[in-house]
Amino acid sequence: MALSLDQALKEAACAIDNKNKLRARRIYEKIIQGFPDNTEAMEGLKKLSQDGANVNPHPALMESIGKLMREDKHDLAIEELEELIKEFPKSPNLQSMKGTCHARLKQGRLASSSFNKALEINSRFLPAMMGMGALLMENDRYHPALEQYKRALEIDPNHLQANLQIGRCLLQIGHPFEAESHIEKALKSARRERPDITVAMANVYRDQDDFEKSREFFEKAIELQPENVGLLMNYANTLVVFGHSDEAETHLRKALSLDPSNTRTIRALANVGVGLDDKNFADIIDAAQKQDNLSVEDAMHLHFALGSILTKQKKYSEAFAHIEDGNYARRNQYRYNFNRDTHVFSLLTKQFEKTPNVKFDYDEAPLGAKPIFVLGMMRSGTTMTEQVISGHDKVSPRGELEFLNRAVRGNINPNQNLDAEGLLKFRKSYINDINKLAIETEYFTDKMPNNFRWVGYIIEAFPEAKIVHTVRDARAVCWSIYKNFFAASGNGFAYNLDQLVDFYNLYTDHMKLMNITYPDRIFNLDYEKFVQSPDVEGKKLFKYLDLEWSDDLLDFKDAKRAVKTASTRQVRNEIYKGSSKEWEPFTEFVKEAFDKLKA
Repeated sequence: MALSLDQALKEAACAIDNKNKLRARRIYEKIIQGFPDNTEAMEGLKKLSQDGANVNPHPALMESIGKLMREDKHDLAIEELEELIKEFPKSPNLQSMKGTCHARLKQGRLASSSFNKALEINSRFLPAMMGMGALLMENDRYHPALEQYKRALEIDPNHLQANLQIGRCLLQIGHPFEAESHIEKALKSARRERPDITVAMANVYRDQDDFEKSREFFEKAIELQPENVGLLMNYANTLVVFGHSDEAETHLRKALSLDPSNTRTIRALANVGVGLDDKNFADIIDAAQKQDNLSVEDAMHLHFALGSILTKQKKYSEAFAHIEDGNYARRNQYRYNFNRDTHVFSLLTKQFEKTPNVKFDYDEAPLGAKPIFVLGMMRSGTTMTEQVISGHDKVSPRGELEFLNRAVRGNINPNQNLDAEGLLKFRKSYINDINKLAIETEYFTDKMPNNFRWVGYIIEAFPEAKIVHTVRDARAVCWSIYKNFFAASGNGFAYNLDQLVDFYNLYTDHMKLMNITYPDRIFNLDYEKFVQSPDVEGKKLFKYLDLEWSDDLLDFKDAKRAVKTASTRQVRNEIYKGSSKEWEPFTEFVKEAFDKLKA
């Protein structure tokens, strides 16, 4: 005969009095199965768990907290965990769960503290390592995240999630070939097909410029999750960078049909050319604008979309209002400090007012493929220039690499005079990253525009390097930056027109100094001259590069190489001669700021 709740609780208490803790535990567990929220049974289990050498509470207590976490009741879960931690201070699991709750509430410092406490209790506690790694990744700290995941692999070499996360980190820092082996291990370890691993492999092949393999894995993932909006958008973005905008539009439209309020999808469709003449699209935008609870981020994407659409309709006043609002929203996502940039450029000026001529033994860090740095302000023609150069069979395109920034941060102090030791470490760091890219050609391109800051370091540390500095009408550059949304962080100056102009002037002064200090090392490619006479200017460029020129290099619109910048659509067309005039219809809105631009 089944006992009532009261009778069961009395039986458990009696079992405890008779020192039969095993029977008491069994009764409490049965009560919790039928009455999961019964506090008396929970408290009874908690007291029983404290006896002996138990480090963790009874699983039933842990499950009750897990239930709160699954229901996104993280504040309540933290309260419960804090009480349990008082009773079980040696439990790494409780600290790790607390860290996860704080992370989900975007409380980074508290999350980090809890994960560290878990690891202080047990330095080999895998959930805390994985949680710390995820927290670091969320804050774009991919190298320390890698260290956490590698520690996890030392404990469990076949840990599926650790391999997957290592692969994702390696993709983020520009090492798709190294990432492949880790994601492949995760793929083989999975007991069933997992879309997240399949997508990670699609991203690997995308970053290796292997479109067909990337497509294969994306389509496999979509078979598994045909209504995953994020997946459809990821695939659409990949299609765009490989020049398949029409196909991308199909997937974006499907994504929008699944979630009509997704303003990222609206902006992506505007970028591939969908406009308000499409009634369904216009109705969706109208509905989105009328939402009462539109977040600042959603409003930002909507404003950039409408800025693009209305510009094409030649409604310049309305377009500018949306572009301005989009930039206002975007700059409020950053804590950009213009004075910091001013300070960096002033330090660089002191370092390079005179040629440092630091000597060291380059043979200590031998270079395989030789770098061609394509740099300048964003939107100055760097993407087009790389496409032309990498059309040569002796050149591999590598796009916007972060390697140089990391090499500077880790090895060179702008506050001090350049020295041989720092430059050698800088060179070794960059070469170490490059060697992981499996480059088989004689040259490769590194097209990170903001590398213009480090031209002096490049010249001092890499005498083998070629430097192509793209120069374009300052107004065209600044307008092209201001009107575009940039997904990547690190361009905080771009979202305020006055600060953008001030930053451009810092760039202008810096490159003038570099050309004076190193008069024969930099090739300044005039964008306007190039688009007017590409064959003439192209021959000059390739003479500097010591490469043979061919007019076929200008036919890059059908190239299969990925283009992962805001210039994606432009470089899929023939060379366009009028882009530097696109700012002119907005003259009345930008004249005051642009009048401060230095020539």
